Amino acid sequence: MPSLINELVKSQYLFWALFILFSIMVNTYFLTEDTLKSEYWVTRRRGSYTAAVRVASLGGSIPVIFLSSYLPVGMYLTLAAVIFGIGFVASLAWYVIGPETGRGIGITAWDYE
Repeated sequence: MPSLINELVKSQYLFWALFILFSIMVNTYFLTEDTLKSEYWVTRRRGSYTAAVRVASLGGSIPVIFLSSYLPVGMYLTLAAVIFGIGFVASLAWYVIGPETGRGIGITAWDYE
């Protein structure tokens, strides 16, 4: 672990490559989240639901940021991997049991528009 940290500190090219890669991943997440919302949530409620999701995710991330700033780098990376893993498992659960219109399952929410 110390060699990775030393390499990140010394190599700006590695830092920027990882920064760009992770930025692409995060922005892809937000784009797919917005696509799901437009497909699943009714239009008149979409703004409220979007706000609730954003408040929950940002509200949860703020304490994690402050508390994790005191962790050693190895433990911080472990915490980040665990949080990412929780999100990945939630995504898989949605994929397996959630309604996916791409598989021919209709969304009845549009009936209440």
